[in-house]
Amino acid sequence: MAQFTHWRRSSLPLWVAGKLALASPMSSASGGFGKLDDQAIPELSLHQTAVSGNFLNAPTQGRNESGRMIIKEIQADSRLDFMVSGIRNDRPMDVYLAFSTRPGKAESWPNSRIGHLTLDPQTLEIIAGVRSTPTQLFFNPTTSLGRAQVRTRTVTFSIKLSDLNAPQLQSDELYFQAFAVPAQTTDFVESQASELDHYFLIRD
Repeated sequence: MAQFTHWRRSSLPLWVAGKLALASPMSSASGGFGKLDDQAIPELSLHQTAVSGNFLNAPTQGRNESGRMIIKEIQADSRLDFMVSGIRNDRPMDVYLAFSTRPGKAESWPNSRIGHLTLDPQTLEIIAGVRSTPTQLFFNPTTSLGRAQVRTRTVTFSIKLSDLNAPQLQSDELYFQAFAVPAQTTDFVESQASELDHYFLIRD
């Protein structure tokens, strides 16, 4: 993982050098995996799951319940998978996953088309970014179960966990958020942001 201020400086303008964010923690998102696509451009949804090791209790969206990451349960091969769903399917999008150790404020960021960035710009780190191109159905028969639709896209980021006892993580809290902008742009007017997922790091 690299500090956002040092990440791809040559390809991203300075307006976002050190910033990122979203609205209130644990807000319920619309669109994407398991959500209603009730808007032309839905809000992103962010989901986490632990692989190898029973170290994760995910937050409960819509109930203001934070998640827990249990450090002693993390194994050498443990991985944290993040699924970002609800990505608009009408154009290529650059999708980013980031975290901070404190919550930020929505007014620190440009307005998104849907959702709000609210990570803390001072402790923010970009984990990864991927370019996602529109998905097209090439086979779509009417079946006895129904007919498939592709209204949004999904990407998955797999994170091999490092030492969570690092000095940068001594706040014992992590805030995760995903956001997407039209590919090769910094067009926040057409961007999407996910809910903000909050975790406590349990070290005992």
